[in-house]
Amino acid sequence: MGVMKTKEDIELTENEAKELWENARKHLPSHQVVISETIFQKAGSHKICWICGDDKDLYLLTVETNEGKRINAIMCKDCMTIQASMGLKIIDAKKIK
Repeated sequence: MGVMKTKEDIELTENEAKELWENARKHLPSHQVVISETIFQKAGSHKICWICGDDKDLYLLTVETNEGKRINAIMCKDCMTIQASMGLKIIDAKKIK
């Protein structure tokens, strides 16, 4: 996959996850924002995969948008793998404890 992974796992609070979302959402397609916000509402958390809502095997990613902007995102391993195979430019991936 060509993803640079750090060796250390990181801790991430719910508030930090919510702040990451607030910073990233303005750089995402509007349909992804709607889907992710529905997932957050149903899960009652932002510390989940922003694509599928899974709360296991999560990674904090640094990705590059089509416009060249680097943003952080939270994805499970499966969604990260799928998105990378579809062309998502993953700069870094840190496993969330």
